[in-house]
Parts: sequence; C-alpha cells; structure tokens
Amino acid sequence: MSENTLGIQALLIDSVRVDTMSEKPQRPNGIPIDTVFSVLSNEHRQVVLTSLLRENGPVSVEALIDHIVREVCPVDESRPDKLRTSMAVRLHHVHLPLLHDAGMIDYDPERKMAEVTDAGQMIKPIP
Repeated sequence: MSENTLGIQALLIDSVRVDTMSEKPQRPNGIPIDTVFSVLSNEHRQVVLTSLLRENGPVSVEALIDHIVREVCPVDESRPDKLRTSMAVRLHHVHLPLLHDAGMIDYDPERKMAEVTDAGQMIKPIP
C-alpha cells in the first residue's frame, strides 16, 4: 500500500460516541464504526475516498480510475486497457455504490461523477 492511500491503520476517527439507542459506536455523522471499517477494508475504496477528500468538488470516474491504477495496480501491467475496463466495472457496480450507501460519497452513475459528502469529510487520512 502506498503512503498516499487512506489505509485502515492511518484512519482518524473523530469523536467516537455511543448511540444510546443502539449501543453501537457511532461517528458524529451517524455512520456506524463497523460500516466505516467494513467499507474502507478495500484498498480501492481507500484510494477513491482519499482522492475525493483531496478535491474541492465532483471527480469523474475516469480520474478515479487513474488514481487507483497509479496507486494500487502493478506498474508493468501488460494489458492497461483491460485493467482500466475491469476497474471501471468494479467502481460502477461495487466500490462507488458501497461508499454511496454508507453515506461517505455522492455518486451519480449517469454523469459518472463522485463527490465526498459532509459525512465522508469526517474521515481523514493521517499524513
């Protein structure tokens, strides 16, 4: 894992509290801690969230693919077009919907754009 990715070991969780109704640890933004760790257990989703946190607005899926290929994928990949196509499918069908359903990002599949939410802003990489 590169030092630019979020990484579970580098996750900063602000002000963890216990919700008295569920007795489950909650973040101030309402995302359960279990959800945060589950969603961010995948390195590709870590790169996506880190990339979105560094931007001031929506980011195209193509730009997110560039970030993932640069951060996670082998340099000597012999079939870069196949890799990018596979990554686009996984982002569209798996990673972006999971981040969206967790409330960490807004994802518009028709426009192929994603943006970090206020709740997602609460999760920060530690430099």
